[in-house]
Amino acid sequence: MRGEGETVLDFEPVKGINADDPNAPKSLGYTVEAVTRPAWLAVKALPYLMEYPHDCSEQIFNRYYANSIAAMLVAKNPEIEAVFKKWKADAKGKDGKDSFNSPLDGNPDLRGVLVEETPWLMEARDERAERMKIAEYFDKGRIAQQLKRDFNKLTEAQTRQGWWPWFSGANSHRNDRISYYIAAGLGRLRVMVGDSVDVTLGIRAVRAFDEEMHERWENIVKAKTIDANHFGSHVVEYLYTRSFYLKDVPLKGEMKTMVEFWLKQADTHWTDIESLQLQANLTVALKRFERVETAGKIIESLRENALVDDDLGMHWRRLDRGGYGWWDSPIEAQSALIEAFQEVANDQKAVSDCQLWLLQQKRTQYWNSTKSTADAVYALLSGGTTKLLDQTGELSVVIGDREAVATTSEGADVEQGTGTLTVRISGGSVSASDAKITVKKTGDGPSWVSVYWQSLQDISLIEASDSAGNRDASLAVDKMIFVRRTTDQGELVTPLDQSGGLKVGDTLVVRLIIRNERAYEFVHIKDQRPAGAEPMDVTSGYRWNADLWFYREIRDAATHFFIDSLPAGSHVLEYEMRLQHAGKFDSGIGEVECLYAPEFRARSASVKLDVSPLK
Repeated sequence: MRGEGETVLDFEPVKGINADDPNAPKSLGYTVEAVTRPAWLAVKALPYLMEYPHDCSEQIFNRYYANSIAAMLVAKNPEIEAVFKKWKADAKGKDGKDSFNSPLDGNPDLRGVLVEETPWLMEARDERAERMKIAEYFDKGRIAQQLKRDFNKLTEAQTRQGWWPWFSGANSHRNDRISYYIAAGLGRLRVMVGDSVDVTLGIRAVRAFDEEMHERWENIVKAKTIDANHFGSHVVEYLYTRSFYLKDVPLKGEMKTMVEFWLKQADTHWTDIESLQLQANLTVALKRFERVETAGKIIESLRENALVDDDLGMHWRRLDRGGYGWWDSPIEAQSALIEAFQEVANDQKAVSDCQLWLLQQKRTQYWNSTKSTADAVYALLSGGTTKLLDQTGELSVVIGDREAVATTSEGADVEQGTGTLTVRISGGSVSASDAKITVKKTGDGPSWVSVYWQSLQDISLIEASDSAGNRDASLAVDKMIFVRRTTDQGELVTPLDQSGGLKVGDTLVVRLIIRNERAYEFVHIKDQRPAGAEPMDVTSGYRWNADLWFYREIRDAATHFFIDSLPAGSHVLEYEMRLQHAGKFDSGIGEVECLYAPEFRARSASVKLDVSPLK
């Protein structure tokens, strides 16, 4: 939900509940969860930066970066300490026997399968330990010690000339990317935290950058190619980083002439830059150098190519798939775009729309690099229509015709910080009328609501999840079965309905087609097998299939696929099994879910198999 308003959700599957119909699904539990302050996900990501174990220059800086932000949050938000104390109390006091788990406790035959094959249940239990860790990381004494330690390490790693290597050592060499990243990062940290940030290391680095770019300019002048195109990503990096230090190191004399040359190159050749991240960095730099006209052109170009969606916010299609270079990272690029629309365009609506996309990515993905995490935290905590951590207002949930209203008002059973409100109804109490969920919200900022329903039903009656009936409509799976036979004409693979019947010994090819409109991480796919069939390949391990790298695990009742990163698009997974027994079987359903956000899931229908004995 975006800002104030009322939304009525129609959860279609629950309408099928009918106690008088033996074929209707039997309800085990119904849960509605509302997250009212999702920006706290950024706070939860900070310990990842703080505890990253490697001592390369980039990660030392990001520890310093994260601890500086933590110190700012504690200083500016005294109430944050109360949040962490509450998380500690929850972690120590919860016994895990809530209504969401009770169906498992009451069904031991199901519990082993569910706990084993849906790891997100275990991840939910581990959340308490994670909160304990966050509370410890925000201890003021620990922050002060770590800040001093990491600043000293950064100082020692910096060369006399002002550059940083990737890893320090006797034979270490300067790394331009790392050096620009750290210097720009110190500048951004000062923007977010204030003048208390020590930028002396950044000033030393900028002087080194000036000297190198001056040398490049001198060579161009000597070669008399001053009118040629010398623009590229290195110039964008320089101008962006340099723009943070215009008052610390004023441009004078020949240095000013040199920078003017590179700015003219940007005015003329900015369209050569295809990377959205670099375009965003460039427009911010040009604004600070008072090249307002070119900065405005870049912003308008970015705006014209953007997609705006009520659920996903403002994003760019090319970011959905990402890329292989540092300039292609979707999270880092979106973070840079937020900074551009905030500082250059002063477009608060665009900033909030862009932040919504970033939050939605955090909802379904793990920011799996220190650099992405740091950039995203900066983008979420440094601008927008509202201070996202201080997001106010109330959210209420009414399920069906029930008189009880669950709200996030003071005194309600709501998680501190994220403002997560959870409403649970035990299985026997769920009725068809509960399909209607009314959510009312006051105050600014984004919130989202997730609905979970656990049920049991004869597998032959389970229908494929209908994307058209899914509000998010971003995930679907189809299961197709083919028969592979050796004939006089060679091997033939035919669809099941055209195979002329099945018999013992036939080889079945199972094809799972996954369609996802957004990128996901930590994706689990489970495909059940019919009782009369066995897999052809029983070895588990990593596999490569077209565009996907995944781990495949063969278990007694199903084949499982674990995919670290699933880019947006359509993907096909195949495996084979052999029919071993005659009889009538159900093929079982195929299921796909994002373990990082289990509300994003889909299933296929089961297929009837009639297997004849050998004659």
